[in-house]
Amino acid sequence: MQKKAKYGMNLNLAHLLYDNPSKDLREKDYYSGGMVMPERSFSSENYHFGYQGALKDDETYGSSNQLDFGDRGYDPRRVQWWSVDPLYAKYPWQSPYTFVGNNPILNREIDGRDYVVFVDHNTKTIIVKATYYTIRGNTVDNNSAVKATEFWNNQSGKYQYKLGKGDEAIFYDINFELDVQEVDESPVAQVNYDRLSDEEATMRGKTRLNKTNSSNSYSILPDSDPNFASSEADKDGNGITKGGVYIKVKDSRKDTETGAHEIGHSLGFKHLINTLMSEASNIERNLKLNPTVVGVILKNVGIGRVNYDPDYKGSGRGNTQHETGTAPPDFKSGKIVKKKNP
Repeated sequence: MQKKAKYGMNLNLAHLLYDNPSKDLREKDYYSGGMVMPERSFSSENYHFGYQGALKDDETYGSSNQLDFGDRGYDPRRVQWWSVDPLYAKYPWQSPYTFVGNNPILNREIDGRDYVVFVDHNTKTIIVKATYYTIRGNTVDNNSAVKATEFWNNQSGKYQYKLGKGDEAIFYDINFELDVQEVDESPVAQVNYDRLSDEEATMRGKTRLNKTNSSNSYSILPDSDPNFASSEADKDGNGITKGGVYIKVKDSRKDTETGAHEIGHSLGFKHLINTLMSEASNIERNLKLNPTVVGVILKNVGIGRVNYDPDYKGSGRGNTQHETGTAPPDFKSGKIVKKKNP
């Protein structure tokens, strides 16, 4: 469980996993950036996790002074990463060493992975899945999110992943299964709960609704909201997808293609003219996709090749694909094609 933060402190209860998990509880008090408070921390060498559930690396700098978040290490004493953000080029206004936007009281580290790809080699199908949370009872948010996801779900069966040539070519149907769920708490909070481990969620008394790292939030905001004037927003300012996870759409655009466009950002694509993913300020935007857009979505998880700048990606990042069955030789070297007579 987590205590409320006050006076710049984050307080966690760390549960040690012994034969009887309920018999031994250890309390850790943290400063806001994650440094352990002297003489206010009790732990055990048998417990390997620290601030925000990250894996501790105690060998070099002492207990809880280096944390492993997967892609890079973090120093809670300096409130700074040991290396630059792999996606630093997308955030030129912010230091590539900054942790959680310099606001560790309100924010937690997320990995930006907000969709997941499932591959079934037996049925020759590839499915892109993601969940979009709206606040329960807000029909405006929910209806807009449903309409936006329906656009993508309706693309199912229109594209295929092709391996080989001629009569020996193998084709995988590409489907989209994006769903909208209403939640009682803030959709943003639920996204963060989903990023926790089962153990940490249980300690906090929270429920993980999506355990595949493919959850996002979706909300409609007044046109005057400052989010739409921020440097992260598209040039038209009609919508914004922060961190590839948090989608916000102008109220005046709630029934338009803007929601579907922002969902495209959460699926890992940025902009391309003459498609849905064109900026609204460009007259070439239309309600269409093409093999390049679909190809980049799969390329982000290591499937296929696409003739497009690999660094020109949107905010979202996909999870490593989940595979069923045996992959054919050179499976990851295929390409996206339009399905004939879908």
